[in-house]
Amino acid sequence: MRLPEAIFKTREGRDFAMRLMILESDSKELAVIEEKLEMLRILESNEWMEYLPKPKQELERVYFLLDTVQKVVKIGVAANLDARFNNLQGGNVNPLKILVSVAGGRKLERQFHQRLAHLRLRREWFKDCPELRKLICEIKQGSL
Repeated sequence: MRLPEAIFKTREGRDFAMRLMILESDSKELAVIEEKLEMLRILESNEWMEYLPKPKQELERVYFLLDTVQKVVKIGVAANLDARFNNLQGGNVNPLKILVSVAGGRKLERQFHQRLAHLRLRREWFKDCPELRKLICEIKQGSL
């Protein structure tokens, strides 16, 4: 890049021109400076928070899974609901259907288990009945 002659008339202009020539001669240094400036911009704007891993409890979902033949509902928790569903379906001869899922972890799952304890058949499996379906509707409507 050719600089105008007037820039060399002041000390600041000469310093600027010298820095510019150094930067132009070393594109790696320029790339490093640009990268550092971008990092500073991200830090100042709090965009960096998007790069943090989400807490485990934010990733977990409590699900209500219906065994369509036996008419029983499993209330469980999974970080990867699709993988969990495929795993359960692979080990079950009856078709399964996810009725609803909601963000939450073991604590929320335990609360549902306690609320529906009188409907428990075995471990995480509960009797499918109007009371359970009402709870599912409340979850779907977001009123829970």
